[in-house]
Amino acid sequence: MKEELREERRELDTRITSLEGEMKEAKAEAREDYRKAIADLKEQRTKLDAEGDRLEAATKENWQEVKTDVRQTADQVEAKLKKAGNDIK
Repeated sequence: MKEELREERRELDTRITSLEGEMKEAKAEAREDYRKAIADLKEQRTKLDAEGDRLEAATKENWQEVKTDVRQTADQVEAKLKKAGNDIK
């Protein structure tokens, strides 16, 4: 689970870097869309970091709950990651 979370974070970081590069080359009217997509992915990265902290602090008693929450967050992040940049003009 921890490795999956690390991989998800790496993918997010890679996509953010990619979008930042694309934004530099984009026409002015598309830059705001890039900014929004990048900000959204950075917010998702923050959520993953928080879930990583919860995972680290999980106890035997709450492990299943934390694991389920982390998986749901990771799935949401994955969906946002796939969508990122698709709505850019």
